[in-house]
Amino acid sequence: MDDMEVAAEAADGQEALTRLDAMAAHQELPDVVLIDLLMPKMDGATAIGAIKQRHPGLRLVVLTSFGEMERVHAALAQGAAGYLLKDADASEVVAAIRAAARGEVFLDPAVARGLTQEIVSPPTLARRAHQPGPRRPRPRRRAAGRTSRSPTSW
Repeated sequence: MDDMEVAAEAADGQEALTRLDAMAAHQELPDVVLIDLLMPKMDGATAIGAIKQRHPGLRLVVLTSFGEMERVHAALAQGAAGYLLKDADASEVVAAIRAAARGEVFLDPAVARGLTQEIVSPPTLARRAHQPGPRRPRPRRRAAGRTSRSPTSW
């Protein structure tokens, strides 16, 4: 890790954005930002989008405890170049940062499996196979005529 150093820290997404703006003003932007998704004031996915909008060349790697596919999708859609879970060991974090610096995407193996599973078996198809769909009201059938219990006149 001799080729890496911590340039700054921030307590929340808004502070990260403010610090990056100040660093950009001095032409000192880092190559890669490591960011969590759960932060006060501005969550990670929103911060990623704002950072990418203001600093499009900056690469961001998510390091979080959330592995739900909705969160992965949100982070990647906002421009994250990597997604790691907090149980990743130091070598994986370093690999993700280096991959992002090279312009590559690095995904936690569990996240990669989840995304692959979605491609192989999309959630909507899986849900249809295991869950009944919404019940539709049955059309009412009306019959005309008389039965043995019908009154003789209508």
